[in-house]
Amino acid sequence: MKKFYIPQVEENEESVEEKEQKKEPKVKPEPFVSTFFGTKVKDEITFTGAQFGNRGIQYDAFRDKDKRIIKDDYKDYIIKTDIFESESKSEDDYAKTITYEKKENDLPDYYETFSYETKLEQDRNIENFEVKNEEQYIDEEVVLTNYKEVINPKEEIKPTVKPKSKNKYIAPPLSLLRRGRNITQKDNKATLFQLESIDSTLKEFNIAGQVVKYTKGPAVTQFEVQLEPGIKVQKVKSIASNLQANLKARTLRIQAPIPGKSTIGIEVPNPETDIVLFGNLLADETFLNDGNPMNVILGLGLDGEAVHLNIAKSPHCLIGGTTGSGKSVCINSMIASILFKAHPDDVKLILIDPKIIEFSNYEDIPHLATPVITEPKVAAAALKWAVEEMENRYQLFRSLRVREYEEYSKVAANNLEVKHIPYIVIIIDELADLMLVAGNDVEDYIQRLTQKGRASGIHLIIATQRPSVDVIKGTIKTNIPTRIAFLVKTQVDSSIILDHSGAEKLLGNGDMLYNDSVSEQRVQGAFISPKEIKDITNFIRNNCNTDFIFTSEDLQEKMDNNTNFNDGINDEYFQIIARYVVENQNASINRIQKTFGIGFNRAQAIIQGLEELGIVSENLGSRARTVQVNLEQLEGILDEL
Repeated sequence: MKKFYIPQVEENEESVEEKEQKKEPKVKPEPFVSTFFGTKVKDEITFTGAQFGNRGIQYDAFRDKDKRIIKDDYKDYIIKTDIFESESKSEDDYAKTITYEKKENDLPDYYETFSYETKLEQDRNIENFEVKNEEQYIDEEVVLTNYKEVINPKEEIKPTVKPKSKNKYIAPPLSLLRRGRNITQKDNKATLFQLESIDSTLKEFNIAGQVVKYTKGPAVTQFEVQLEPGIKVQKVKSIASNLQANLKARTLRIQAPIPGKSTIGIEVPNPETDIVLFGNLLADETFLNDGNPMNVILGLGLDGEAVHLNIAKSPHCLIGGTTGSGKSVCINSMIASILFKAHPDDVKLILIDPKIIEFSNYEDIPHLATPVITEPKVAAAALKWAVEEMENRYQLFRSLRVREYEEYSKVAANNLEVKHIPYIVIIIDELADLMLVAGNDVEDYIQRLTQKGRASGIHLIIATQRPSVDVIKGTIKTNIPTRIAFLVKTQVDSSIILDHSGAEKLLGNGDMLYNDSVSEQRVQGAFISPKEIKDITNFIRNNCNTDFIFTSEDLQEKMDNNTNFNDGINDEYFQIIARYVVENQNASINRIQKTFGIGFNRAQAIIQGLEELGIVSENLGSRARTVQVNLEQLEGILDEL
């Protein structure tokens, strides 16, 4: 039986590598072209540079295992040296010269010796200092190559600015003022009686506490009571009437607690009030030579130290008090301080006196910007002038790139081409009388001055004996941080001035509460008599010439030119309000007042002017006026004016 065979064709076996070599790629790769070197780039493997850490360790993956770096040996770049060298080191090894110790003569020809060039700043002030043993640190081969010789710096010669000439002014002498021993009387018996009465009253009502300290001022003595832990402060206030009865005091004021202390203050009137003379406080050389003409005298504090008011920093002041409380005397002491310290070219006063007689002694003195104003309508015109002056000053500051009056004064002192401008202090003795006649306009001007006047060097001091809400409105109070309260009738009047009660418990005759918006203190005002004021102003008038910025006739003429508020058409806000009314289709007087910050009478006059021109309808009673034109028609009407 034959064997069965399956025939098989034998083929030449080729290796896989040979087959892959025979395969031709469908697309031949193009040679690499470098942007820097073109086609001439070596075909070699390169590694990116080390960006962080130890470079040797980063390349460790490409090394053989036996040549890899041990991390512990190269944690830090520290050169390790043997402290004790091996004795087996040969003398030949010691004789070998280390590479970095080779001298320059032993180096090849292509090494060059570098010399450092020292650069001199021509504008720098060079001072020579003696240096000991300097030769051993200086290389002989170091040469200054930039300069052939040292040039001595030239001294900068500044042009001397001559002080601007001022008008002649002779300050009144201190001999015109009354002066005396201004020492608080020490009545120890009365003080001890008051102290014991307070302690005994506290024990009667089971209030654990006692007087630990007292301070005697010109008019009152302040006793400081320290309460035991756990006793409420309000308990002392609740027995105020009993304390006043036991002390036999006409009034009593309690501070619970004293600001900045843990004690309660009980202020008790002294049996006799010491008079604080203005002349004694003015005679202080530190005060007279402080270089600030706007720093004025107020009086003495409880601690016997003089209290001053810096008008420039205040920046506006509100004074309130009843008749005879010392309000007018306080204003006179402020004005007198300015007359003694300030040159007329540095400070100008605008005195508004609706009562006619308060500022009569200051007529025709050189510090006045205008004669003393007694008519309310003229006062409104003067306040309007102050607003315009404020705006003009801001434009002047903007042109010189300064922000406030102090910066401008420094520029003017060093530049003869820049005009010197004075501080302007506006003092209104009785705001209530002014508000009755020209209330809306006066309120508008005062509001604008208190908002923006400080930086322009214009400051207000407003006094009133009737601190009611209709006189001192919230818009005025908000921008007047400094308050001085004399004796008032009720707690409500005290709250209007100080925003809290306390002024109703003052003694009068110069007794005041002075609040500078940060702290409050009780002050006995300085007293200056009418005779002293008369002597001071007579001396100034006899030795100095008066130079007003504007006169009453100028204000009257300005009033005549701007009294067309009845038709409203000549008002500076007329065209602006006309466009506002047409754009918003609303002719509400209240809305115009709030939007543009003007008074009712002025807004009403403008609306009447719009009515006459046919821009708005007539008064429709309870219904609102209608707008009768569009913007295009309005522009045509305004162009014809």
